[in-house]
Amino acid sequence: MRRLVLPPMLATLALTACVGISGPRAPLASTALAPAPGIEEATARAAAIGFIQAYAQAPRDGGRALSAAVDGPLLSEWAHWLAVQNSHFPGSIEGAATITSVGVPSTLDPSKSGSDQPEVLLDVQASVSFTYSPAAGASPPPPQVRSLNGPMLLAEVGPGEWRVRDFTRDGTPLDLTMFVYTGLSTAKQGVTVRLANVILAGSVWQFGLVVENGTSGPIHLDTSVTAMVLDGTPVTGRAQTTFGTIEPGTTVEGFVSLPAPQGPGQPAVFLRFVGAGGLIDLGMPFQDPRQVLASPSPSGALG
Repeated sequence: MRRLVLPPMLATLALTACVGISGPRAPLASTALAPAPGIEEATARAAAIGFIQAYAQAPRDGGRALSAAVDGPLLSEWAHWLAVQNSHFPGSIEGAATITSVGVPSTLDPSKSGSDQPEVLLDVQASVSFTYSPAAGASPPPPQVRSLNGPMLLAEVGPGEWRVRDFTRDGTPLDLTMFVYTGLSTAKQGVTVRLANVILAGSVWQFGLVVENGTSGPIHLDTSVTAMVLDGTPVTGRAQTTFGTIEPGTTVEGFVSLPAPQGPGQPAVFLRFVGAGGLIDLGMPFQDPRQVLASPSPSGALG
């Protein structure tokens, strides 16, 4: 394995109490469920259908309908970053929804769900598919189909107004694959990077980052050196990114995909930016989302 010269603080910097990570809800027992009244059933099912349709049309409307169909920090973050992901594609994306069935909602017992708003759980059999048409005649990537088969959680945020708080994507609840971080950022030589979220995608972890270029010139990310680091040792594999040139005085949202760490230890992201003034190296330790998965919190947040 190659070893990088990392900032000295990388091995010692600990996550402070102001840093949070949202994790999975505690599992619900069957005794926490009861049939929903008729009016709630109809409006909740309509909201679930609206969410699926909004997911499919997100590339067309910039995710506006999808953002209006969700509730809570996790789903709001996911909807926003889906729009960011779509915006980075150099061409057009067409989405389509296929809805086979939307089941009868079951009301969750507030004393067991931990929510102060009415919530229902229903079963969905549906999918969304996306077809990509790159600009400039490039070869298109294969179509993507997302299975939504499985439970969907909705909350009543106002009288008769239901929004989705969690759903199943490709066989796994979103709250077991996406983790939202708050208060975690690092800065050096005029460049500030904030870690917004991490998505676990098998052998790859995808980091949603916000980069502010406060230097006097453009910068770009050097993917040949940028790496996932575990206990100070880079994980083998090359980074991929949606970030291009970041102009001075701008703030850009984008993704960096890195090989997932395979063992226990303190993970960190090492980023190298290159500008007219030279190299800018930043190290950002973060709480391992696998620890959150091992100890689900009913509150959905750990600090």
